[in-house]
Formats: sequence, structure tokens, C-alpha cells
Amino acid sequence: MPKILLLLLLASLVACASPSTAPAPQTAASASQTAAAAADAVQPAFRVPAAPVLDGDPIDLRLVGFPANAAVTVTAERVWGRRDPARYRSKAKFRADADGTINFARDAPIAAPWVGVDPRGLFWSMTRTEEALSDDEPDSSTVVLRADADGDGQVDGTNDLRAAVTLIRSVEGLVETPLGDDFPGAFLVRPPGDAPLPVVIVLGGSEGQDSAARDAAPRLASRGYAAVGLPYYSPAWADQPQPIPGLPRAFRDIPIDRLEGVRDWLRARDDIQSDRIGLYGVSKGAEFVLAGASRIDGFAAVVAIVPSDVIWEGWGSSADDGPYSSFSWRGASLPFVPYKGMAEEFAKGQNGGEVRIRIPHDAGREAYPERVAPARIAVEQIDEPLLIAGADEDWVWNSGAMARNILAVRDAAGLRTVAFIDPDADHALSGTAYRPIGNAATARLRGVAYPAMLDFFAIHLKGETLRRRDTGR
Repeated sequence: MPKILLLLLLASLVACASPSTAPAPQTAASASQTAAAAADAVQPAFRVPAAPVLDGDPIDLRLVGFPANAAVTVTAERVWGRRDPARYRSKAKFRADADGTINFARDAPIAAPWVGVDPRGLFWSMTRTEEALSDDEPDSSTVVLRADADGDGQVDGTNDLRAAVTLIRSVEGLVETPLGDDFPGAFLVRPPGDAPLPVVIVLGGSEGQDSAARDAAPRLASRGYAAVGLPYYSPAWADQPQPIPGLPRAFRDIPIDRLEGVRDWLRARDDIQSDRIGLYGVSKGAEFVLAGASRIDGFAAVVAIVPSDVIWEGWGSSADDGPYSSFSWRGASLPFVPYKGMAEEFAKGQNGGEVRIRIPHDAGREAYPERVAPARIAVEQIDEPLLIAGADEDWVWNSGAMARNILAVRDAAGLRTVAFIDPDADHALSGTAYRPIGNAATARLRGVAYPAMLDFFAIHLKGETLRRRDTGR
């Protein structure tokens, strides 16, 4: 079994109530209300949050009022997809307890696409349907829940219970500030006001542009941080216009120094706690933040999701023939591990085959063993606490093995590291588990790693010692 360190932070809540010394006299009106409430209590019903829930926070979701041990079928559906919206739906069956209650954070299903207790299961296990969408569909923030109330095992619109949960990506009222001409496309987002806040710098992956930062930064700002979205690469092929002018068009010699510049920009602001700057990178962004944090001081915590332990070869449009490095430092290309067979792998896609770019990554590492040591990221030089998450079924690159390498080096150096490594998960480990996800192991790991990341930043950037959270276990 791989060595996995799990950050499990639990806080207890103590509720104190003063006992009543004598029962209050019951009027006819209050007796009627009590009887009505009792009658209502035995009727099957959903119990869902009345207010919108910030995506990633626990959702208290229950069914009540069923006969003891009743088997209840539940569905969830949502319109999902920005470019190609469609209806997604999940289905599971649960058994009520002796009190007629189903608690989705406590009870395992008796039939579902997942095994064991998973309060996010109905959300991530949704699959696409081919049903036509109407003009009055709820937007993607609304998850519609239905339950079989008549015991026929079907959720078919006859005597079904219905409820809705609203999941929001971020709170309203966040304030955005561009970083300026020195950092094209970069932005700072935070809650309103000028109180000094801890800050997280967010870097996306090889998709380039700012989509990953636009997704992650407001989520962090909604939880009381300032967050910097830092795009660092804007691909543009041939004569196509560049979406973010001023950024590198090719993934070639991306300057690690950009992190140093952003750090200094933040330190100059009165509304930032300059000694509490965190880094959060995904995929190539994880490679970036690890390479940067190993050379640059001034960060308080580092998160690297599906990371690399080495610098890899670059790619993209260029007048020069490759190969060349993905990253540079102080104007000099960093040593890198070349790919082997990348063009051949992409040719599979042109012929209708499946492209797995992990194959040329693995082949390059095997074919050029002498290049690995010079290209290794010196994670032992990162004296800040580090959280990593990797997966063995990652077909972009072998983030599971590379995360283990990182963990082993840091363990040997006695450095603080939290690691999540799953043998069955894939590359899509970034984000919450409340959206459709095809891989059950990936959803399970997201469901643990995302709240653990929030705890990690709360401890090392906010100075919190304990934080109550739902682990889904």
C-alpha cells in the first residue's frame, strides 16, 4: 500500500440548553399547532438547506417521515455544461432507519453507483441523459431532488417528493482588481473592505488562459481570502489571435520568476497579510508552484494537485525546433526530461483513437534516465508545509508515482507534507465533488482532498487550529 498521510481535523460542537422548570400551560391554539406539527412530522419530506450552499461546503440533506426500514429511491438531476448543456441525473436507493429517517451523511445506499457512505454521491454520480431541454430549465446551480414517497420503487412523477438545493460558485459582492501591465490577465479578488487578508495565488494547468483561476480564485475569496488568479500561458496557434496578449504563446521557458514578482506586488499592499501568502497549482501549475517555491522564499503554504516531481519538456508554436524546457529561472532554461513519442500519441486522436499523453511522458523518463536527476524539482528546499494529491490512473502523466517521489524526499528531510494518493483515481482531482464526475475514485478523493485543502490553508494562512468539516467518511 502506498504511504498516505491524511489531514483529519475534527472539532466538536457543544450545545448547552437550560432545562425548563415546569411545563407551560397549553392553550387550545397551541395544542392545535402541536397536533399539526406532529401530523406534519410523520409525513415523508425532504430536509434541505433553505439558503444557497457554497460549492464544496457540507450539505445537510435528509429524508424524514418514512415508515421504519422503508426502501426509498432517490434521484438528483441538474442541467450541466457551459458549451453543451444537458440534463444529468443520478439514482440511488436507501433504507430508512427505525425512526423513518435517511441521513445522506450517515447512511450508505443499498443500491447506487458508489459503495459506502458518501454525502456527495448523488451529486457526482450524475450521468448525461439525452432528454431535450425545455426553455424554463433551472440554471446549473440548481440540483433537483426527488424521492419515491409511495413505496413503488419508482421516481416517476406520481406521488414523488421534490426539493431543490442551490449550489453557488462564489458569494456575491467580491471585488476584483487587475494586477496591471506587468502581469497580463492576472487579477486579485477578495471580499469587500480593506482589512488585511491572507492570500492564495492560483495557477491552472496546460489548458492555459485563466479558466482554472476564474473557477478557483472566487471560491477561495468566498471563504475569506484574497486570491490571485495568475494566468501564465496563452496558447495561440498559427495566425489565431491570442486570448491574453502579452503572455507566452508557447509553453516554452515560462519564467518561474513571475511568482517572485507577484509576491512583491502583494507585499506592497496594505490589504494583504504579506507573511501569509499561499500557492495553489494544478497539473502544469503544480509543476510551476513546486519549482517556484523551491527557489523563492516568502510563501506560507503550498498546494500541488496532480503534481510533477521533475521539469518536463515544453511545447507549442515556435519558430525554433525543439526540444526546449517548459520553465526558466532568471532567464536560463531549466533542465528538463524530454518526451518520447508525443507526436505519435497525438496522431492517434486524428485517427479516432484515444490520446494518453502519459505514454510519451513515461517513455521519455525511461529513455533518458540521465536527464531525470538534473530536472528533479528540489522539494526538500520548500520549507513551507506542502499538500499534494496524485493518482495512479492519471493518463495525463503519472501523478501518483510522482507524488510518492515528492513525499519520500520530503519525509527523508523531515518536512511537513500532507499527501492523498489513490490507485484508481484519474487526473481530474482539482475541485469539489458536487459536480458530475465520471470516476468514482476521483470523486471520493476530491471529496476528501478539497475540504482538507481548505483546512490546510485555514491552519497555515489564517492561523486556525481546528475546523469542523465533513470528511464524507
